Amino acid sequence: MRLEPAEGEPVDNPNDADIAAAVSDERNEFVILSADEEGETFIQTSGGLVEYRAGQTRQLFRSPDNLPADQVIALMQAYNRGEQSYKSAVQWQDVSAESQSGAGAGVKRSVAVVILLLIVVALVVWLANLGK
Repeated sequence: MRLEPAEGEPVDNPNDADIAAAVSDERNEFVILSADEEGETFIQTSGGLVEYRAGQTRQLFRSPDNLPADQVIALMQAYNRGEQSYKSAVQWQDVSAESQSGAGAGVKRSVAVVILLLIVVALVVWLANLGK
């Protein structure tokens, strides 16, 4: 496990106190606890909202509301210990499709902008050559 707070150094193999300190530190806009080196399996929090990804399946789950700090700490500590209790402690919402469509929408928007720029450049070149 690797604990990555927004502020401060990452902590390998964190204990309960490390997690509690990171989540309680108001300077941390986010805290991520990764179970693998690739960062595919994790639990993370930002402003009391908690998400976890179940690695291989690429499913992303989010808490329905912002949770109090003590509950966030308990969820992350259970996750760190390899307990499955964090999965039943909250009514998680599957936001996998939302996160995937969000990434796809950004790519589609970028492609559309590039195509539009190419059309504008081609039009400018054509108009410049028309006058010759």
